[in-house]
Amino acid sequence: MTLTHERLLERLHYNPITGIFMWREPLNNRIKAGNKLAGTIKPSGHWRITIDGKFYYAHRLAWFYMTGRWPDGEIDHINSNPTDNSFVNLREATRSQNSANTRRRSDNTSGLKGASWSKSRRKWISHIKNQHIGSFTNKEDAHAAYSAAAEEMFGEFARSS
Repeated sequence: MTLTHERLLERLHYNPITGIFMWREPLNNRIKAGNKLAGTIKPSGHWRITIDGKFYYAHRLAWFYMTGRWPDGEIDHINSNPTDNSFVNLREATRSQNSANTRRRSDNTSGLKGASWSKSRRKWISHIKNQHIGSFTNKEDAHAAYSAAAEEMFGEFARSS
């Protein structure tokens, strides 16, 4: 059974400013309606809520709650914080756009997104979406080239840090 907008509104209250969902109905005799935060946080940082035995991500529920329709593609957290489900922080995105709005990887050793050291070339290189942008004598230039390419390729979804 697909979750309807009516059923979502029956089960949950969503605060679009805080991004928090609360249960409208009591879950059991101990937990009263409105006093229980809905969902749990996954290791990825995303909130997941179970409704009628089915799992839903809170950011997708927030979109459905506010617009009355399921998103066509993915929902992107503008600030890249998956726990922030405030409505102003959410936007529809393609997979490519959502991927563009990611933070610098934790294993990045240069400290700058899009810049990595090439031992064989003995230069800093920059690439985006498996496309080589160029080789540079310093990592700041490699990062600047990445940032410009990301802006051109992804527009408002580009994230340089």
